[in-house]
Amino acid sequence: MSAADTEASTNLVSGFSLTATVVRGRLLDRLDNLRPLTTVCAPAGYGKTTLLDSWTQRRHPQLAIVRSVLEEDHIDLEGFWSRAIDAFTTAGVDVDDVLKSREGPVAGRDAPPRCLARSLASTRRQVAWILDCGEVDLSPALGGALHRLLCRSEQNLALVLVTRSDPPLPLHAYRQHGRLTEIRAADLAFTGTEVAALLRRHTIQLGPVDQAALKARTGGWPAGLVFAAMSLRGRPDPGAAIRAFRGDTGNVAAFLMTEVLARQTPRMREFLLRSCVAEKLDPPLVQALTGQSCNLPLLEVLAEGNSFIEAVPGRRDQYRYHPLVQQFLRTRLAVEEPLLASELHRVAAGWLAEHGQTAAAVRQAVAARAWPLAMRLLVDGGRYATVVLDRDSATLRKLLAELPSDARGAHAAIIRAAMSLSELDADAAASHLSLARSALVAESPACVAACRLPMAILDAALWSLGSDTPTALRAVLFAEQVLGECPPPDITSHRRLLVIIAGCKGRLLLERGDLSAASTALADGIRAAREGHFDGAFRELTGMRALVEAIVGRLRRASELALGVEPVAGSTSGGNTVRGSEAASLALAWIRTDESRAREAQDLLNRAQAQEVSYDSRVLRSILVILRARSLCTRGELDIALADLRAERSAHPAEVTTAPTTGWLQSALLVAEAQVLTSLGQPDDAATLLRDSRHRDDVASEVALQRALLTSPGAEPDMTRLLGLCREEAPLSTRIERSLLLAETLLAEKDQAGAEQFLAQALRLGADELLRRPFREAGPRVTGLLLDSVTARRSRWLHTSRDTPPQGPTLVRTPNQERNPAEKVRVAAPMVDSLTTKEGEVLGHLAELLTTEEIAAAMFVSVNTVRTHVRSILRKLAVMRRNDAVRRAWDLGLLVRVDESDYRSAR
Repeated sequence: MSAADTEASTNLVSGFSLTATVVRGRLLDRLDNLRPLTTVCAPAGYGKTTLLDSWTQRRHPQLAIVRSVLEEDHIDLEGFWSRAIDAFTTAGVDVDDVLKSREGPVAGRDAPPRCLARSLASTRRQVAWILDCGEVDLSPALGGALHRLLCRSEQNLALVLVTRSDPPLPLHAYRQHGRLTEIRAADLAFTGTEVAALLRRHTIQLGPVDQAALKARTGGWPAGLVFAAMSLRGRPDPGAAIRAFRGDTGNVAAFLMTEVLARQTPRMREFLLRSCVAEKLDPPLVQALTGQSCNLPLLEVLAEGNSFIEAVPGRRDQYRYHPLVQQFLRTRLAVEEPLLASELHRVAAGWLAEHGQTAAAVRQAVAARAWPLAMRLLVDGGRYATVVLDRDSATLRKLLAELPSDARGAHAAIIRAAMSLSELDADAAASHLSLARSALVAESPACVAACRLPMAILDAALWSLGSDTPTALRAVLFAEQVLGECPPPDITSHRRLLVIIAGCKGRLLLERGDLSAASTALADGIRAAREGHFDGAFRELTGMRALVEAIVGRLRRASELALGVEPVAGSTSGGNTVRGSEAASLALAWIRTDESRAREAQDLLNRAQAQEVSYDSRVLRSILVILRARSLCTRGELDIALADLRAERSAHPAEVTTAPTTGWLQSALLVAEAQVLTSLGQPDDAATLLRDSRHRDDVASEVALQRALLTSPGAEPDMTRLLGLCREEAPLSTRIERSLLLAETLLAEKDQAGAEQFLAQALRLGADELLRRPFREAGPRVTGLLLDSVTARRSRWLHTSRDTPPQGPTLVRTPNQERNPAEKVRVAAPMVDSLTTKEGEVLGHLAELLTTEEIAAAMFVSVNTVRTHVRSILRKLAVMRRNDAVRRAWDLGLLVRVDESDYRSAR
């Protein structure tokens, strides 16, 4: 880079900033509150001179402003004071005593400041002297002279020093007596509001997210912002341009070369280039890198100088390089001494690993291209779990994306397996774990021991993604055992592994049907995720626990859990859409389905389908199919529900009828299919499906079987078996369904008193959780009993929050006839459930006395679909025959009789 380029870059940023000055009121107000000494101290490019230009343009009627610039040839005292007095004279300040002393015999080096102080002490106006030191450091002698001048001027002089490093004045004494105003680099850095103002002045439009990214990228450094604004002009993708903006290219590099690196002494230059590889300037690490002694006071001195070393925000005992400057220095080091750069990164990696800073050590190893070291650090330090747990870990993924394809060894294979698991690629993960086992055969016993825990954790995660639940549970329990025997080096890694194990365990126990144990395992994981601040894992685990609680029937608790992690649809944070949890959405959908709030349930199912896939998605997909089938059945679309359930079961080889399944999830799919078959009028097929399964000891399966037998004309339910199915651990909805089925069986046997007892039992079970679905899906006999029973009529919760009917009364044509004014009006009891749009249409055709085939032709649907709608209408209206359904619909106002002449206008 030529001298001409660097000079042009410096002039460019200067001119650009002056033509686009942002008025910075917060700093101008601090300058207005003049004290005897004000220091504006910051490295190059922080807008010190521009700030003072803005301040002098303000009206200061009671203030005389003197401006002078310190050049390199002014550093001798005599020349300095001569030019200073000329500046005072030009500004209109009365310095006759000083001028006379210059014409008379020399009275020593202290004569000019002493005479100037005498003149200032007698003036009636306060004088502000702005001394811009530029890139020249004040000498101790000149600093002492300025200090004496301030002491003798009777506070009529306010000295404003513009410097790149602290001036040699007793600043501590000025601070102690409240006589000092300090404006440093942190103060001069642009705020978010000032960044926005700068961009507006240059007609650059950025959104809040891009503005924040630009401020973070530049650290608020004014010169960096100016250069960035120049680079953003005309760019179609500002976000990409901001991400590509660096400190080691273009105008920024030219500016830093001229204003920073070129002005350092050889020793300081070497210090900067060697220490820049460190992310944080820890004194022992800096000493290991530079070979020079280093301590916090030295770093503090450097931070107050012009080296772009700054305190870490909120930590006065930690220092770092400005991000753009660090990029520039690292690139210069790599260009000038590439071998030294690699060695320094290795030194930093070793030091950081030794001091327990694994993540930083890995970054240093990657920078050195020391892949074996990086992989070993990731595995031994437990950082592989970060990839598995935080699938959005962009920083670590970016590092590992550079892993060369020819990297071999057990550690590299373990990391690749973790990456594959995070991408839900089980086949690739299994292949990498197999390679890791092969590689470990040739490794040392110490290496084998160190890899035992990572291998167990990844094995557990891998098996939990498959369908072999017993083997997966054994793998998870083994990982739990190894974690107890070989804990990771720090508490954060330990919590991370606890979360992974809890997620796998909870998912598998849910699939198997151990719902209480699943909830306990997930609660342990939630606790570890909260303590470790693993937000993504916390959301997923909480959503899964909410789902388990919903399945059990604890709807209130499930709702509380799910709503705690499921954001309102479309909500944002920091400009980004807040990500929800697939499991939490499904938990809420399950709750709304059980509460018979069909429309809300459907919206939640749509939201769950839109969520990103997760480790739980295989299990959640089956639950979504079950819930979607219930929603379809509510709308009368039983054929589609049956097809969906069969497709989901056939997707798993172990779930075909010839190879019966095991586990709650497979049983739930089977039961849902049998229930649809029963509703479709195929109870014998439903009974055959259930009998051929291995779930006869499952309460839900047995209840579904007995319902099918009750519906089948040639079969009878087994009351004794039903009475024996009283298990407290069964889900609440299943226990309610059992009680309702017993009531329906007794009603078929004309035992209304016994039926009412079981109905009351069901109502007691469902009341606390407002669990309405089983009552809405009950047979017509139970529906009729619900309308007639005193206990049911008192259960107001059964009829609240019901979905509004999708349409008004259906208009039915009737022949012209005289209506009898004395016709008795019957008052009907309220419906248990509302009719769907299709059911209302079928009801209208029934009132017109059309046959099933005629209705099918009129609606362009199959005969089976019409029969399904008719059965649903009979159940909802609590009647047994079509004529009774039409009469009850008239009573409820669902049908309105109109004359033939009125029908045309109504249509």
